[in-house]
Formats: sequence, C-alpha cells, structure tokens
Amino acid sequence: MIKQKSIIVIFLSSILIALVFVVTLLGFYLYLTISEDDNELQYRESLSELNAKLYEKYIYLSSVVLKVGTKERFRNKPIIEGRISNQSNKTIISIQLGLTLTDNDGRTLYVESFYPLRPDAYLTVIPKRTGSYLAQNDTVSFIHILKRCPADVYAYLKEKHEFAKGEKSDGFNFEYKIKKLIVE
Repeated sequence: MIKQKSIIVIFLSSILIALVFVVTLLGFYLYLTISEDDNELQYRESLSELNAKLYEKYIYLSSVVLKVGTKERFRNKPIIEGRISNQSNKTIISIQLGLTLTDNDGRTLYVESFYPLRPDAYLTVIPKRTGSYLAQNDTVSFIHILKRCPADVYAYLKEKHEFAKGEKSDGFNFEYKIKKLIVE
C-alpha cells in the first residue's frame, strides 16, 4: 500500500509542477506581447524615418537661425527658430528635426532632436489628430529652446545675436535635417 505521506508528497509535487508550468506559459505569453509591441514600435519608427526621406523634397525649412531668445519664456535662452512649409499632397501630423553643431574641424559639439510639430499622443503609439498639424501648402513657424547648449556656443550666440546655416563663423557650424515624419 501507498503510505499517506507518499500521497501527500505526490499531490504537492504535482501542484508545484503544474504551477511552474502555468507560470512559464504566462511568462512566455507576456514576452510575446512585449516583443510584438516593440516590433510595432520599431516598424512605426522605421516608417517615419522612411517618410522623412521620401517627403524631404516637399518639406521646406526656411529662415532657420540659432540665436538667443528675446521674447517672454525664451528670453536669454539659446533657441533655434524657423519656418516649415508643406508642399506635399499630404497632411503632416508629426515632424522631428535633428540639429547638429560642429566646430570648424568637424568635431560634434552638440546634437539635439525635437518635434516642432507633434500631435497629442495620449500615451499610445498611434497619434491622435487633436493637436497641431501642417496641411497641404501650409507653413508654420517654430521655436525650440536648446536645453543643453554648450557655454561657448551660448556665449557666441549672445555676442553674434544670430547664426544661420551655411554662414561662416569664427568656429561653429550647424546642420539640421528632417529625421522623422508622419503623414496622414
């Protein structure tokens, strides 16, 4: 006969094995869900980068300058400002610009990406059309504070008052480009 202690051990072991099996299945399911969300996010990021390359000939950046702000909340802060024009046949709901400051030797001094045009996301990866957007044949102005601007660049901007792309400087150059773009 099987002793009562053996039956209890068999029963508890079976419960423990079943519990480990259920926890393993749950962990695998969570892994697949997170992996799927990451893949979707990577897909959307890749698509917005591809859109930036495809639409760059229809999106015009003009009057882009680096300077020290003079108005209200931008006062005495290094900023980039300019205008974005949409000459495509699509409505733009999000655009990300990249800014790179270099010295005359080509060394990178400062890099920043920012969204001059971005919809409200409501904590999802699918943008909602409740915020700003750029319609076909429309133009919008932007101003962005350079949050971690190097002290020597800031001092140069204070002295110079304004600095445009392609302008010869005493030691700094800047480039900007469209990094990501989402169209409707």
